[in-house]
Formats: sequence, structure tokens, C-alpha cells
Amino acid sequence: MKIKVMLAVFFSVCAVAAACSPALLLPQADAAEVYVQKPCPGAVAAGDFYIAKTDTSGLFSRLRQKDVLGMTLRFDGNNITAQELMDKLGVTRARRADIDGKECYYCFSPLLGEGRRIGGETINVQIVQSPERLLAGFPLIMGSY
Repeated sequence: MKIKVMLAVFFSVCAVAAACSPALLLPQADAAEVYVQKPCPGAVAAGDFYIAKTDTSGLFSRLRQKDVLGMTLRFDGNNITAQELMDKLGVTRARRADIDGKECYYCFSPLLGEGRRIGGETINVQIVQSPERLLAGFPLIMGSY
């Protein structure tokens, strides 16, 4: 009986952790950039903000820091589709636009918190799928795609 209760508690904790941490749901990205307001080690100036290339560990907790404007993850090849990523992130609303032969999605996921108001709707993840790669920006892709 005790083992069943312990297993039930363990799996409940795992489910809550997965729901509260989008990073646990994503495959390993091939590259990551964080956009910050202030200079930091290794960051490159890009107009009014700085771009820091980084690994993907702890990115979603970093996204909640005040100096962070956003981040972009790059998945090379066909490891994940836009729809699979939206499913993993729990996207509840998505709008698609085709831009320069690429599928571009403007989405909202309650797992990701606040976003930006665009065209009267709140967006907290932008996904662009091309034949070569998938880019995901939180809340938007700030570089080129």
C-alpha cells in the first residue's frame, strides 16, 4: 500500500513539474540566444539591446528575469515540427502566416506566462518552420529567420 501511495505521489510531482517547466518538454536545441537590456559576458551589442549566445540549460527561468527581453531557440534539421512544438508547449491559440516560403505561427501558451500584444492578441511564442530548421522565439524571434 505504501509503495502505491509513494508511486502516485512521485508521478503526480513529475506531472506538475513537466507542466510548470516548458524546458522539460522540449528537445535539446542546436543553438540558443538570449536578448538582454544590459551588457553581460560574451554579449554582442545589437542596437538597443545585447545578444548572448548560450546553452539551453536554465533558459526558461532566465526568461523571467527583468533584464531579459526574450530568447530564440534553433532546431536544425527535421527533429521537431511546429505542430509538435506547439503541442509540447500547450499552445491554446495559434495564428499562421506564410512569410517568404516559411510557415510562421504566432501563439499563446498559458505555460509561458506574459507575452506581447500584437494585432490585439497576446503572443508569447513565435515559431517559424522552414525546410532546414525550426526557430522558436519567446515571446518573439528577435533576430532574422
